[in-house]
Order: sequence, then structure tokens, then C-alpha cells
Amino acid sequence: MANLLENANPEQLSAITHREGPLMIVAGAGTGKTSVITQRIAWLIEQGLATPENILALTFTDKAAGEMEERVDLLLPFGYANLQISTFHAFAEMTLREWGVEIGLAKDFTLLAELDAWLLTRQHWDRFQLNYYKPMGNPTKYLRGLLSHFSRAKDAAITPAMYRDFVTQKERDMPANPTAEEQDELVRAKELAGAYETYQAILQENDACDFGDLMVYLLELLRRRPRALNAIRERFTYVLVDEFQDTNQAQYEIVKLVAAPKNNLTIVGDDDQAIYKFRGASIENILRFSADYPDAKKVVLTRNYRSVQPILDKAHGFIQANNPRRLEASDPTLNKKLSSEKEGQGNVEHLHFPSLEDEVDAVAMKIMELKQLHPDAEWSDFGILVRGNDAANPFLGPLERAGIPYRFHALSGLYTKRVLLDLLAFLRVIDDPYDGPSTYRLLTLPIHAIPVEAIVAVTHEAHKKGKSLTDACELVRAAGGFTPEVADKIGSLLSTLTKLREDAPKMRITEFFLKVAKDTGYLHWLNQQKEQQKLEDFRYLQQFYERLKRFEERQDHPVLRRFLEEFKHERDAGEDGSLAQDVEAGPDVVSIMTVHGSKGLESR
Repeated sequence: MANLLENANPEQLSAITHREGPLMIVAGAGTGKTSVITQRIAWLIEQGLATPENILALTFTDKAAGEMEERVDLLLPFGYANLQISTFHAFAEMTLREWGVEIGLAKDFTLLAELDAWLLTRQHWDRFQLNYYKPMGNPTKYLRGLLSHFSRAKDAAITPAMYRDFVTQKERDMPANPTAEEQDELVRAKELAGAYETYQAILQENDACDFGDLMVYLLELLRRRPRALNAIRERFTYVLVDEFQDTNQAQYEIVKLVAAPKNNLTIVGDDDQAIYKFRGASIENILRFSADYPDAKKVVLTRNYRSVQPILDKAHGFIQANNPRRLEASDPTLNKKLSSEKEGQGNVEHLHFPSLEDEVDAVAMKIMELKQLHPDAEWSDFGILVRGNDAANPFLGPLERAGIPYRFHALSGLYTKRVLLDLLAFLRVIDDPYDGPSTYRLLTLPIHAIPVEAIVAVTHEAHKKGKSLTDACELVRAAGGFTPEVADKIGSLLSTLTKLREDAPKMRITEFFLKVAKDTGYLHWLNQQKEQQKLEDFRYLQQFYERLKRFEERQDHPVLRRFLEEFKHERDAGEDGSLAQDVEAGPDVVSIMTVHGSKGLESR
């Protein structure tokens, strides 16, 4: 036990060794909160206050849950198992698979990702009675916005029935002579209530749940079925929640129900690090905790192990702009000012420039200047944080011109990556030889090395004769308009596409995708690229392959044509593909990412 606690400071020790009852740990940035949670779990088990099966630890990402589980494993003697360390959604899914039948939920329900929910809803779009939100042109124009609205309602634990009751009450409270604006608002609310009910009915008919449903159904189970609630309470006698400031209302209600009546509930959070309000997170939860649990022990971690004091002082000054909606402002006894355990001077500069062009050039120059001043520094020691993905684009050119290696860690845009645009062009031309833009992309790919003059001749012939580019290639080749070498290249490409066209209706899309990448020579060409580019491209291909696998799971006949039809609907809706990025993987490069994307990537 001495080894378990020997590196803990007095505040951390106080939190780790708290025995029973509610515990609120206010953990500023870089104060070792993950160490405190994991050591507390190990201490509870070592002291015999709980078995591993009695502990429920919840966090928000698979990566955070994995890191926590790994640290606990290192602290505990060999042989301990059955720790429930998971995300909120994983815990909810596990519980509903076991107990969901108590509220009429099928054990084998399908959990839908955002895209899957969109596709299922689109299939039943004719069931939505829309007038206010009836779009002109694209009939599903507002579908993504509606699904987002329903998701936020579920974050607040608002069911379709509750939504309908709210609208009914709103109508009752309407004045005798309502204004046009009030009437318009009521029409809008009624339409949204009806659409929410329709959406939920579609999910239920298909034994499906979206991620918001996991929280709503779990909350319903805990509220309506005492037998299930008591069984869950008996199993989990200690509950710990990381990043508590990011919980939404439904998640907080679930935690309170599971932890009662013993209330061995530990929350770890920092209201100053709450950045996910747009996802439904409620900063009110951490502000309400003291009122809900007035006897809670409160521990404030202020010893910072990550930054030097000047940087911490600047940060503390900046965050005061959020007063009075801060714990520190609402509780005079609470002092969250961080003190550094590191020696050294930090330098915080604010550089202002007359234009965006001047700014991005200056950033590239600043990185080069610092690299020269500190020859031992690696490129990965530098980072550029931006507000949104679009704001990153202006920095890419100056970095390239300066010879600075970089990676843009976007959270979306998989379908816009060059490697996928290339392979999608192959797929589209195989399905439709008359797809002009895709055929043109194939002709200009570097793997074919077709001269510009030959491409110009083909496009001219197509325009002159009113033919497709594919037919124009055959015409120019037959007329001897290519050199023998170019004729062979184009002939080989067309022959490969013809053979693949014969296989397309017979093969599952995942198998066919791999065959296209291999038979066209594209996979071989990728393997000849620079290591950094190759690693990145193969990472994108793997993510797209997972997308194809999900399509196969939904389809009885998952062939190319059906996939391209679905994919077109997805792109028409504005979806550009989510990206899974590992910032720590790959070569030594400057990382560019959004502020939200950087959350949780800090080192201790």
C-alpha cells in the first residue's frame, strides 16, 4: 500500500483515501486527476471496501477508459478482473442488453451510428408530415438538422411523449388573440413534436436505438423497474465519474439513481474545462452537485505538473471572464488557482497581424525560428490550434513552402481525401462507364502517366462527337491518335475496368473494393509513396473499409451498385465522412487540429 500512495500529494491522498459518501474532486488542468481516480479504485479494492465487480467507473471516450483500465491493472495484484471501466454509452448498452426486456426493448437491438440513423430515417421519409420544415428541392434537406434536434432532446432526457406534452401545454397557454409570431412558433413546435414521435416509431419498428436512446432507455429502466435498479445498485456500490463537467442531464440522473441510497459517488471534473455544451453537456451538473449532495467531501487539486507558473497565471486570469458562472465565483471558500511543480519560465505572446495571410506566414516563420533556437526540439513539439476545420486550411500552404512537415487532424472529411477520391472514381466508372468526371480523374492519375496531350485529344474527341470519355478513348486509339506506349496504357486501363465490371454484381463490396485497389495497380502505387504519405493513406483506406463493412451488415445483397446509391444519398446530405485520428501515431510532424479535437490529448 505504501507504493500505491507514495507519490500522492496531500490533496490527492485525501481524495484517494476517502472511504464512504459523496466526493467531489475539483481537478484543474494537469493536476493528476487520472492518477487519483485509478489510485482510488485500487485503494478501495486493497482496503476491502469493494471488490472489482462493485466498482463502476465512467468516462467519455474509449481511449480514456482504456488508459484508466491499463493504469488500474498496473496498480492491482495479478488476477483481478471484472472491473467495469467504460464510457457512459458502453455501460448503458451493456445494461440494456441484460435488462432492456423489462421495458420492452429487444436484447438484440441494433445500435445505430449517426449515419445509420440518417439512412434508416431517409428510407421512411414519406412518413414525416412536414409543412413548416418542408424543403424546396432536396426532400431530405433538413433531415440531419432534425436528427440533431432529437439527439439534444434525448441528452436532456426528453422523450417524444414529454415533448408532445410540452407542446400541448404551450397551446393551452396561448393567449386568446395570439400574434402571427406566436402562431408560427406553435405550428413549428407541433411539427417537431410529430416528427420526433415518427422518428422514434421508426427506430422501435426496426428494433434499433441511436446513441441518445441508450441514455433515455437506461433512465427509463432505472425509474420504472425497481427490480432492475436494485440489482444494479447491489452490484455497483461505488461509482466514479471522470470529466463530470461534460455530462448531460440524462447521464447525471442515471449516476444519481445508481449511486443512491449509499451515495458512494465520486465525481472528478473542472467547470473551467467544460467545452462540450454544443453536444448537450450541462455545466449546471457540476454547479448543482454541491446542492444535491450538501454533505459531500470536497477536494481541490491545484498542484500542476504540466506547465510552468507564468502560463498558469495567464490561464487563471483569462478564465475569470467566465464569472459568475464558475465554481470558484459561486463558492468563496474555493480557490482553484493552480501552482506549478515545474521550474522554468513560460512565454505567452499575443501576436496580431493586419491580415490572415500575414498571420499564417508569421506562424510558419515562428515555428522555423523556434526550431533553429532549439535544435533538439522535434516537429511534434509544435502544434497549431484552430477554431474549426476550415480555419486550418490557410496554414497548410505556408507550412509546405517552409518545408515544415505537418498533419491536419480533422475530425471529418474522410471522403475528401485524395486516396478515396481516386478509388471512388474507379468504382463509379466501373458502375457507369459514362461518368465523365470520374473517367477524367482516372485518366489524369499519376499511376497511369498518360501525357496531357493524349488527355486533351480524348476530351476534344468526346466534345466533337458527343461521346463519353470512355468511347472517345476507344475512337482515338482506333484512329491511331496515340503513341504505341500511350495506346497500351489506355487499352490496359479500359480492359481492367471491363473485367472488373463483370465481377461487380457478383462480389460483396468489401471484397470488390480490395480487388479494385489491387487489380488497377493503385495499391502497388501507394506502396511506392513516401512513408508519411503511405501511412496516412492506408489509415484512410482502413477507415473507409470499415464504412463498407457497416453497409454490408445492413444489406442482403451488398454489391457495388447498391453501395454507390446509398453513398450518393449520404453525400447529398452533406456528409463528408468522420475521421479517426491518432495524434500520437505516425512520423514526427507539426499537429494542426481544432481546440475541441485537442481535448484530452494533454500529457501529464
